[in-house]
Amino acid sequence: MKERVRDDVIPDIDFRMFFESVPDPCLILDPDFNILWANPSFFEVTMMTPAESLKRNLFEVFPDNPYDPNAAGVRKFKASLARVLQERRADSVGMVRYDLPITPEKNMFETRFWTPVNVPVFGPDNEITHIILFTKDVTQTIRQKTDAQADLRRILDGIPDIAWMKDGEEKFIWVNKPFAEACGRDVEDLIGKTDMDAWPPELAARYMADDEEVIRSRKRKTVEEPLVSANGEETWIETIKTPAYNDKGEVIGTIGIARDITQRKRAEAALQELNEDFTILLNNTTDFIYLKDQNSRFRFCSQSLAELTGHKDWRDMIGKHDRDVFPAELAKIYMEEETVIFGQGQAVLDKTAPYLDLDGNVRWVNTNKWPIFNSDRSRVIGVFGISRDVTQRKMTEQANQELEAFNYSVAHDLRKPLAVISGYAQIMKQACGDRLQEKCSTYLQSIYDSTLNMNRIIDALLNFANATRFQIHRRTTDLSALAKEVAAELAFAEPDRRVSITIQPGMKAEIDPDLMRVVLGNIIGNAWKFTGKEAEAVIEVGTSDMDGTTAYFVRDNGVGFDQSEAERLFDPFYRLEGGVGGLGIGLATVERIISRHGGRIWAEGEPGKGATFYFTIGK
Repeated sequence: MKERVRDDVIPDIDFRMFFESVPDPCLILDPDFNILWANPSFFEVTMMTPAESLKRNLFEVFPDNPYDPNAAGVRKFKASLARVLQERRADSVGMVRYDLPITPEKNMFETRFWTPVNVPVFGPDNEITHIILFTKDVTQTIRQKTDAQADLRRILDGIPDIAWMKDGEEKFIWVNKPFAEACGRDVEDLIGKTDMDAWPPELAARYMADDEEVIRSRKRKTVEEPLVSANGEETWIETIKTPAYNDKGEVIGTIGIARDITQRKRAEAALQELNEDFTILLNNTTDFIYLKDQNSRFRFCSQSLAELTGHKDWRDMIGKHDRDVFPAELAKIYMEEETVIFGQGQAVLDKTAPYLDLDGNVRWVNTNKWPIFNSDRSRVIGVFGISRDVTQRKMTEQANQELEAFNYSVAHDLRKPLAVISGYAQIMKQACGDRLQEKCSTYLQSIYDSTLNMNRIIDALLNFANATRFQIHRRTTDLSALAKEVAAELAFAEPDRRVSITIQPGMKAEIDPDLMRVVLGNIIGNAWKFTGKEAEAVIEVGTSDMDGTTAYFVRDNGVGFDQSEAERLFDPFYRLEGGVGGLGIGLATVERIISRHGGRIWAEGEPGKGATFYFTIGK
């Protein structure tokens, strides 16, 4: 701060005389912005009396023009005065529009422009005791800048928005070029015309009704409405209409500007449709779908999850935490899962865990949870999850496991008595065969053949059970080489068959080679069997791209099958009508091995035109 000039070197001068002589308005305010004193120029410019202004707050005396939606005088003055108090130095607002009321009721205002400067006055304790407000009225200077209006017209003609001004009778007194182009007229042709001359009648009536409302209410109106251009194209516009005032504050017409929002409206309609579809999904899916924020609180969830937790509507779940809706022990498990997701950004996939329904029954759910990242993927800001009730599947799996264990046990236990029956049948045939009647000898041979057939069934059952019991040991394996081994064995067993086998080279995958050999042995073996009646049998082994996933296939030109039977082909003991040998266990075993590899298998065929078996391998 500058050093204060000593009083003993200042002549005894009446400083009031200087302030009163200043030709521009000058005010002295206290720190609360109350007017303590004003010079004569102030009263002359504002046409106010001391009784109307002194000892009153500056902004009470001079409020913003309520009829000007863009009025900012109060805001700018307050900001400047606040800076004076905070920074303890003079502050200039620059040029600012601050309309003055011209009636005691302050219902009419005159447009005025000012260049104010606010200066702090310090007391003996170095505290601000007063603020001197100097301001110059530059309204006349602004009004003389007619070139600015011409520039404004050029600007408005250059913008893509349509703009116009109407008089009190709703006739155009000015329009910009985009407006004229939209209605297919020249600018000059529209002056003095109304909306009825420019637009279709139903739209014109709507526009004119809006004008009447703006004039009557003296308030700005924003509306989204349709517009039909001269070429018949219907678009959507956002229109802002404002009352136009004369110097006396009287409404003399309207000013309007409209922007094309067709793309936004289309996007909003698409978003609305998406929201409706999304709501339908949430209300009707039986899966438990949910999205949580960075604090693990629900942002949305499916209705099924809401009902599981005792809520009538899924919206009632918004903002709640797992500990608010689940038993403590379950909430703890879910929170631990999400701690990993938020901390490491890793998904929780294919996790099966128990939960309790409303009746307290233990059920099972399979859950996948994925992290939601911010835009630059630097931070996890939420979790998206889908959980599916798999109780029935768990029960089925458990029943199947028990059945498989039973089958395995029974099959094992049957081997010994079958071996005894088979052995005694052979002994009897060797010891007594020449003394038995032919009929009895036939019966004995039938017993022996039946034990062999039963033994094959037991082997098939054991192989079928082992398909899910064996541990999978994956390693990079040459599938092409495995297929060639199978083909070579088939050709060696039937050297007289004429079969063209094509095997795509270089097929490799991460698989259990022993189990996959069973797969190829069954599928290629079936192709070999079912092409037995073909003079020129053809078998092809290769790969095909299925939506970005590699599918392996075995194709033949054999007897084929009806596509309606495709799904039943993989049922245990199912055999096609007119099938060639077999017990109906092979493809069921294949389906289980492929499933253990995380893949799937399916078949396509047509009677008399061959069949194709496809399978994929999971990672």
